[in-house]
Parts: sequence; structure tokens; C-alpha cells
Amino acid sequence: MTVVDVVLRAGAINGECPTWSASEAVLYWCDTFANRLHRFDPQTGADTSWEMPATTGSFALGSGDHTLVALRTGIYRFDRGTAALQPFAAAPFDPRRFFWNDGKTDPRGRFWVGPAYFPLAGRGEGPKSEALHRVEPGGMQRASSAPVRISNGLAWSADGRTMYHADTAAWDVYAYDVLDADAGTLGARRVFARVEVERGGPDGAATDTDGCYWCAAYNGSKVVRFTPDGRVEREVPVPVPYVTMVGFGGADLRTAYVTTASATLGGERAGDALAGALFAFEAPAPGVAIPLLDERYFA
Repeated sequence: MTVVDVVLRAGAINGECPTWSASEAVLYWCDTFANRLHRFDPQTGADTSWEMPATTGSFALGSGDHTLVALRTGIYRFDRGTAALQPFAAAPFDPRRFFWNDGKTDPRGRFWVGPAYFPLAGRGEGPKSEALHRVEPGGMQRASSAPVRISNGLAWSADGRTMYHADTAAWDVYAYDVLDADAGTLGARRVFARVEVERGGPDGAATDTDGCYWCAAYNGSKVVRFTPDGRVEREVPVPVPYVTMVGFGGADLRTAYVTTASATLGGERAGDALAGALFAFEAPAPGVAIPLLDERYFA
């Protein structure tokens, strides 16, 4: 049985986006509803953070201290050294009804990010789904997939030929053939797998060098590893209900870090002392490294 360790009792409201920095040998992650970007050093156990001005769904790392952060109000450049925050691209939706959620850098160094329907009080009228978007270095955002209600599960296969994306509300994980990696052109959407969890579903994800897809099961107390053909290869139990995302780190990328939440989107508390902690376990294969952002984002 896989041993899952608690590496940080973070108490996160909604931990997300565990992203390894190879140059620093640290893990970055964010707490969406606490509006914070975190930096965790596994050698010392130290965790530091920066406060953001709005809901913080995801981020992507560039060289040096360059960062893109996806906030409810839009995409911003963030310098981790100076804490300077600059607008980059406005949200293409009503931020009173959606916020930017799961996001990740593709093999070409471009940032893809998707929305989650979570309206502010009195703003629930209208469509409840939006498309995944690709944020170009020039600032343009272009829809690139069918609309979803809660965008999650974004990852690319080790060979870069397949992109995965999930809708937590639909329980489905989708796969797209990457038809043109340079242009970011995708083929038709197909259902890759289902993560059926009452009041939950597939959340954040990552891929490994065996070609497998790892997905957090929100409200399911586990991380699931799928084979390239969509079969469940194993399930790793996590001792809290709201498992939000998995990402690989460590010098050999064999440490699977798992973020969790202490409360639901609606504010329901988990009632568990470890809820919101950062967990880790040893994976059977190295993870696929997340590329650094294209430097043109910061030109």
C-alpha cells in the first residue's frame, strides 16, 4: 500500500496547483479562496506566501521570478522577487459569475486556463459554462474547447500528443489529440475516463512518463492513476475528503504532491484536522515536468 505523508499542515481553504521549481528545488502552490500564492521548501519545511487581490485559481512559473497568476479579475504578471503585480489580460467572461480556475503551461510554454462557475451573490443568471482558453504571449485569449462548468484536470501526455481536460461537475475527463503543437490546435473531444463522486468529481491532474494520467477525486479522498487507455491502474487513498490536485516534484520528479481543501465552494467545512494539508507519496514513475513559460509573456 502506498504510504501518504503529511508534509505541511497548511489548513488551506482550497489548496491548488502544486508546481515544482527545479531551479529552486521548492514547490509552489496556491490557496484559491485565501487569495494566496505559496512557496514550500521540502528540505526545511518552511512555507511562505504572497497575498493576491482576488480569488487565485492557478499560476504558471517562468524563468527567474517571472510568474503568471490567474485571478478572478484576469491574468496578471507577478514578480516573486519584488511582489509587483501587473495586469496582463482581462477575463473574457463576467468575473462576477466565473473565476479562473485550473491552469497549466503546455509543452510549448504557453499558459492554458479554464473557468469555474461560482457566481457572487445575486449574479447567478445566464450561462453556467465557459470554454478553456489559451493565453497567448501577445495577450489574446482564444477559446479552444467545448464549454465546461468547472474546468479542471488540465495536463499533457509525456509525448505531447494528447491534452487532458476535465469538468468536475460532469464527472468526465476528456482527451484531445494535439493536431498542431505550435499552433495549439486540438482535435475533437472524447471522453477519456469518469470520476464519479457524489458532490465532487475529477479535480486537478498530472501525467507521468509511463503515459499515465493522475487525477485528484474531489470529495472522494483519493488520487486515481489511469492508464493511457483510460483504465484505473491504482487508487491512492488520501485521509481527507476534498482532494484537489496532484503534481510531481523532487529531484527525480517521483514525489507526488497532493493539495487538499478544508472547505467546499459553498463554505461547508471538512471537519477533519488534516483537511487543507499538503500531502506527498512516492510515485511508481517520474512525473512529466511542467515547462517554464515562454519569455515573451514578460517582454
